[in-house]
Amino acid sequence: MENLKRILLKQPIDSKVLEDIYKITDADEKMDWVLIASLAYNYCAIKNKRTERNKHLV
Repeated sequence: MENLKRILLKQPIDSKVLEDIYKITDADEKMDWVLIASLAYNYCAIKNKRTERNKHLV
């Protein structure tokens, strides 16, 4: 569990982080953690796009 927390606190969440989570979780937890990580990954991607798009406003 500590490993998962450490991985999820890494910024930004990328495909390497998703791989790490997939490797260290057991079969029962795997889908939950992959879903959580995927949501976090998508959130970061959307946030980064928004930041890029709004740079000209600053």
